[in-house]
Amino acid sequence: FSAMADILISMGDPGKAEPLVRKAMRLDPKDKYAYTFILGKAQLVKGQLQEAITSLESVTQRQPDNRLAWMVLICGYGLNGHSDQAGVALKILNELQRRDKIVSFTVANAREHWPFKNESDRYFFLDGLRKAGVPEW
Repeated sequence: FSAMADILISMGDPGKAEPLVRKAMRLDPKDKYAYTFILGKAQLVKGQLQEAITSLESVTQRQPDNRLAWMVLICGYGLNGHSDQAGVALKILNELQRRDKIVSFTVANAREHWPFKNESDRYFFLDGLRKAGVPEW
């Protein structure tokens, strides 16, 4: 269910993704935070920014090394105007990136690695990163 939900988000249908993620959470509560990450992504793309932030913060609190959750959380902070929180989150993410010998997170990286079928969803995500202070290159 969660893989299908993630595909639906990328294909531009986060409304259909959320019920699938919630079903996966009920059926397999052991993997709660993997599902909560996908739920947060769906909430973000649906424009439910505070709900997305809450979901993603719960993931990063329980899984502080989850770089993907930090990336989406940074976007949520940027879109919601939480620049101070975005700056702290970006610093944590880039420390994780350096530790794992990965280049610092940029808008250009996100453009290459975050697939969205709908250009408006891609723009929304990248705009959030820019508003959060993520460097372009």
